[in-house]
Amino acid sequence: MRRGLRHAVLLLLLVAPWLKADDAPLAILQQLAKSQKQLNYRGDLIYQSEAQLQSVHIVHGVTEDGRAVYELMQTLDGPKREIERNGDAVRCLLDGEAIELQSHGGFTPFRLISDAQLLALRDYYSLQRGEPARVAGRDAIEVILQPQDGYRYGYRLWVATGAAAMLLKSELRDQQGRLLESLMFTNITLLESLPEELQAQLQRGERDAVVVAEPPPAAMLRWQVANLPPGFHEVVARVDALSQEGGAIEVEHHLYSDGLSSVSLFVEHNPQPGMPVASQVQRVGAVSMATHHYDGYRAVVVGEVPALTVQQIAASVIAQNNETQAKE
Repeated sequence: MRRGLRHAVLLLLLVAPWLKADDAPLAILQQLAKSQKQLNYRGDLIYQSEAQLQSVHIVHGVTEDGRAVYELMQTLDGPKREIERNGDAVRCLLDGEAIELQSHGGFTPFRLISDAQLLALRDYYSLQRGEPARVAGRDAIEVILQPQDGYRYGYRLWVATGAAAMLLKSELRDQQGRLLESLMFTNITLLESLPEELQAQLQRGERDAVVVAEPPPAAMLRWQVANLPPGFHEVVARVDALSQEGGAIEVEHHLYSDGLSSVSLFVEHNPQPGMPVASQVQRVGAVSMATHHYDGYRAVVVGEVPALTVQQIAASVIAQNNETQAKE
């Protein structure tokens, strides 16, 4: 073992408390949240969504100050797909075509945000410690988050014990306990620094860095939700200009989260007046989507939440400073 690696491991053991199999669920999640901002690793995982099964290679790294996260994900079977994440910027390579996106994630089991959000989870999920397990050759402890209402799904998380308290496996389940989606590492290697595969992303991110825009003035935001499901609050509100055939269109985007589950609301001018007003709800795997047409606009709500959640949000969109709700 090289001297640098020995020093890194020693430092980690000194500054990071070891996660023990008998720790309380909240303590496990708090240590998981911290570790996600400190660890560098590469590995392979299996993603399952209903009948779909996909193998993925992932490389994960953080800058020395822990403020920026870089990831590279590549499919190992089926159509070749690649996703790069540089902080909040996401670049997808799908069938040879690159798509640039802005990500305001951080509300998945892989990226729990803060102690405050973790504490708030107890108001809407019951937290239980499960049985010790072994995943990807590592000892793990299970944490079960059971929803206390019908507005969110349940989670089962397997977190590695020891100093490197990383998430090794996660399951998303509906209110009846049926499996909707799962992620599981089959092998993983911890690294002492930002992986070589991510160095180019880091350099590109520094070269292309731009000043983060201030939130749009309240006057630019036209819409709000009058009846958010319990526990959900707004974490992002912005106006995007999306190009399409015939010119650019403005889309107002709001992101709501309970600290773990998240839902996006998109509102755009409705190019097809006369569409039905009532909410149309669809579900594909763990993702639910509701569309609501009214007053010359279309609201689309999408997220890994039950249909009840997206339907309630879509049906309660109102104009800012206007108490008139979307017509039922």
